[in-house]
Amino acid sequence: MDPNEVNLSFDMGLCPECVNITYPGAIGFDQYLCAPGNDPEPFVSLAEPTGGDGPIEYLWMSTAGNPNQPIQTWQPIPNSNSPTYDPGPVFQTTYFARCARTEDCGTFLESNILEVTVGNEAGGDIASPGIACYNEPVTFQAVNLVNGGSVRWNFGPNAFPSTATGRTATTTFTSVGNFTVEMIVTVGDCDAFVYDQITISTLPTVCNQGLILGTTVTDNELGQVMLDWEMSASFEPLEYVVEYSDDGQDFTEIDRVTQETHLRNGIRYYEYITIAPKKGLNYYRVKVVDSAGNSVNSNIEEVIIYTESKIAMLYPNPVTDQLTVEIYETFDASDVSLEIFSVSGKRMASIPVAEGAKNVQFDMSIYPAGAYLVQLRLDETPIRTMRAIKR
Repeated sequence: MDPNEVNLSFDMGLCPECVNITYPGAIGFDQYLCAPGNDPEPFVSLAEPTGGDGPIEYLWMSTAGNPNQPIQTWQPIPNSNSPTYDPGPVFQTTYFARCARTEDCGTFLESNILEVTVGNEAGGDIASPGIACYNEPVTFQAVNLVNGGSVRWNFGPNAFPSTATGRTATTTFTSVGNFTVEMIVTVGDCDAFVYDQITISTLPTVCNQGLILGTTVTDNELGQVMLDWEMSASFEPLEYVVEYSDDGQDFTEIDRVTQETHLRNGIRYYEYITIAPKKGLNYYRVKVVDSAGNSVNSNIEEVIIYTESKIAMLYPNPVTDQLTVEIYETFDASDVSLEIFSVSGKRMASIPVAEGAKNVQFDMSIYPAGAYLVQLRLDETPIRTMRAIKR
């Protein structure tokens, strides 16, 4: 070699080439389980790998699909570097193989294939809500039972009762989180083990605990209204959809709020300022939405933007067809009515107002253009007279 040449291909025999195994060994045994969820006997080594030089490295593989597919398409089993393997409960017919090689040397060679056949002598499914509320009863039901059988339930230490029997069982979870429910179906001497996950939550959107909405008219002349509410900071971030209605029935979205006004002592406080689109009766509510799309509505708040009267008003004025009268106060009268007069004093119509009604509409299109008087009467006493112009 040239004095300045570097060649690292010479190991002088200090790094011997690895020698991989030539025979992967053999494992046993095929097994039959009467129903899903049973635990087969551990797989044993019938013959150790041979032909290599050095420690043996193992990797167990499994598939619930076609066992004739190449081993590379099977699922490697984590932490399975052992000549034997205990698979734990098996829920469907599954195939297993043990791969081996000289440690860190070449390609794995696979052993013979074992089949764990899962029968259908017992079984079923769990019908559950998937998500439920903390400290509230939740019911589970055994459905699609195979060959009938008796049913036992295990709910774990965070539920009371923690066990039950029968096809329908009710328990109450006393902690928040994700929990596993076990159902055991017994037919003869065969047990099937079925599992389900349930999430226990305190989210208001899940537990139908709507927030309490408050409203304040901060400027009657401008029609400015402040909406306020609060929510525990322990919940995941929630979205608040502010909605408006002019009749208390049909609501439309006017804005969305995600940021609190201030945070104090673990409580998020929210304030939202809006301008009422009209004088008189206005209605607001807030819809709470979580990250999963679940939602719940707050209470409906009635807000009155007064005109010159705190008893009643009408709109639109002038009117072409539909005239609306909003009634704010009836003083607990038992008989409430509206009467329409021409300016000459002729009574054109008398309209009874249903108990509790705050919004009365009637058709003015049948009357000729001109001025009319709309009179609110409480127990036959005229309380307020309003002038309307019909175009």
